[in-house]
Formats: sequence, C-alpha cells, structure tokens
Amino acid sequence: MFKYARLFVTSLIAAILSFCNDLTPGEQDVENFQDLLEILRCPHCVSGDTRKPGSDPGRLELVRNGSWLVCLEPDCQRKYPIKEEIPVMLIDEGDKWADVAIEDLPETSKLI
Repeated sequence: MFKYARLFVTSLIAAILSFCNDLTPGEQDVENFQDLLEILRCPHCVSGDTRKPGSDPGRLELVRNGSWLVCLEPDCQRKYPIKEEIPVMLIDEGDKWADVAIEDLPETSKLI
C-alpha cells in the first residue's frame, strides 16, 4: 500500500510542477484568485447593519503580489491577508489592517 501512495504522491508532484512551470512565483496566486475575486466580497460591507448600498458592495482587489485582498469601498479600506493560499475573510482580521497603507502591509508569510 505504501508503494502505491508513494507513486501517487510522486505523480501528483510531477503534475503540479508541470502546470506551474510556465508561471513565475506570485503569478500563480494571482491567476488562482482571479476567479475567486468574482465571488469574494468584504464581509463587513455585505452583512447586516454595515451592508453598503448598491447592487454589488464590498468588491475586493488583489494587491501585494497576490498576498492581500483590499476592500474597494471608499469608507471601508479593510485588508484581508491570504495565508498559505487561503484568504482570511474575518471582519476582525480586516479591522486590524484598515488603517495600514497598502505599501506598509507585511508579507503574509511572516504573519502568525
């Protein structure tokens, strides 16, 4: 059984490497998140009493080489880190970074 698991993992790694071979680091994340950006929204701007007006509030923009999502609502500016390719879409997390300029956001790999 171990032999088959090892063969599977080796095949999987080879497939991933061949898929990613044409992309530069960071570009992979950006491409993967483009589809998600069509559906992800700032949780603060789309929920309950804090819902913003309009037909599509809380749109997000990918910044810092694909490591942060920033709310595009003018009075929001919440920022959500992407840790290990998973967006941390918690309002409390967005609140922590709302007053930080985009260029001052840390690398998400250094966040604990």
